[in-house]
Amino acid sequence: MQYSRLTNNLIQTAKSVSASTDKKYILYDENNSAFDLILQECSDINLIPFNISDYHKAVYGYNLFWNNSPLSYSDYDEFVSFQHLKSVVFFHDSPDTNFKKEDKFILNNSLKNSVNICPSSNIQKSWGLSSAMNIQYGIPDIDLNIDRNNKNSVILINTSNNHKVNLLAKYIKQYFTDTEVLTKDENTNWASFSDKLQQYKLCIVFNNQIDVLASVACGCLTVSPIPVENNGVINVTDFSNIIDTIKDALLSYNANKSIEYSKNVLSEYSFTNFNNQINTILNQIIREPFLL
Repeated sequence: MQYSRLTNNLIQTAKSVSASTDKKYILYDENNSAFDLILQECSDINLIPFNISDYHKAVYGYNLFWNNSPLSYSDYDEFVSFQHLKSVVFFHDSPDTNFKKEDKFILNNSLKNSVNICPSSNIQKSWGLSSAMNIQYGIPDIDLNIDRNNKNSVILINTSNNHKVNLLAKYIKQYFTDTEVLTKDENTNWASFSDKLQQYKLCIVFNNQIDVLASVACGCLTVSPIPVENNGVINVTDFSNIIDTIKDALLSYNANKSIEYSKNVLSEYSFTNFNNQINTILNQIIREPFLL
């Protein structure tokens, strides 16, 4: 059994090396955010959605496994090892405040054979990662030459299907009847995602930082409890007065300012740089032999 697995490993490695500059086929644990759509936009990358419920299925011909939730990576560890898949773990957010030092030590040890990536050095430090790459998010280009004065009022991003977000949307809709919710079903590619957001003046985001940045890039004033330093973001932790917050934000909405905020995000979070860095590191990973 060991010899057959080793033979298969060598064959897969040889295939990977010869095809390292071709399209990469990645088993992908979805983040349920704009990040999924942005990664799809990267050249030479083909994402195949995969989660723990697919564990029993035979999987062949893939270059690696990509996980977006470090705390759930252990669920896939046996599968990754058995399939001889190299893995990437992306740390999108800092850990909860109750995540202890000893928890970080255990996590570090469990991820010693994966390639760990953070969007900033601050997130790397917050997890206590001894080894990780910092690759800043990139936001794909959008069409800034649209009419920003005749836009709808409010949209909420709920690609993670959070019931509380749906309830909040229902409440807001009583005051702003054109309120909508952007769900995962509509979240199929970057073009449809960005086109939808550009139809609204204000967007409410609960999910994570990348959705906040994407929202601002699409010209929305963005209300969120997630702390992001940007003039297009209104940081709110208490939503008991959300209707007043929305009213004030819509009164202050300025089309020219929204274009300025968009340009700032697109400039600071270069998609070209992100695409190049991601492809460079993935090519390096694929070339390396799998360690038994």
